[in-house]
Amino acid sequence: AVRAFLKHIEVDRSCSGRTRNQRLAAIHAFAKFVGERSPEHIEWCGAIRAVQFKRTEQVPISYLDKPEIEAILNAPDRQTRQGCRDYALLLFLYNSGARASEAAGLKVGEVEWDSAGTGIVRLHGKGNKIRFCPLWARTMGELRILVTGKPDEAAVFLNRYGGPIGRFGIHALVERHART
Repeated sequence: AVRAFLKHIEVDRSCSGRTRNQRLAAIHAFAKFVGERSPEHIEWCGAIRAVQFKRTEQVPISYLDKPEIEAILNAPDRQTRQGCRDYALLLFLYNSGARASEAAGLKVGEVEWDSAGTGIVRLHGKGNKIRFCPLWARTMGELRILVTGKPDEAAVFLNRYGGPIGRFGIHALVERHART
């Protein structure tokens, strides 16, 4: 039944091998759960978990050229408060290479300013890993506008309601300006 379901996923529904593997991983997790709680089904669980994952091709990660980056950076209307925030956020993402979740969680106190106008940001990544990233003077100037007068524990990037922007908000913002 599991093999027939996986074939249905690929053939009838035209899903990729990666999607098939995701569904199989969920089935494997369920079989493990059943096996841990119901010893009489150990043999069934073993048969389910013996179904192999399909090898899939790794898709190379694409990137944007300098003119494409400049076009995205020029998309926000910098005459508005939200446009200034969008520009600063896009510039920060470009400069630091931060994930959306790292930018969403950035606090004012995690940005270190120096006398030359540049600075360093402390990013909290996956697995609670911390990394430091230097920032350009251009980026620091835009961030300074956003954080002036804010306490160290305040979020750098805020949504339109004044709360911290979330990673989904950042994703939507990037997509909106990329379309523009």
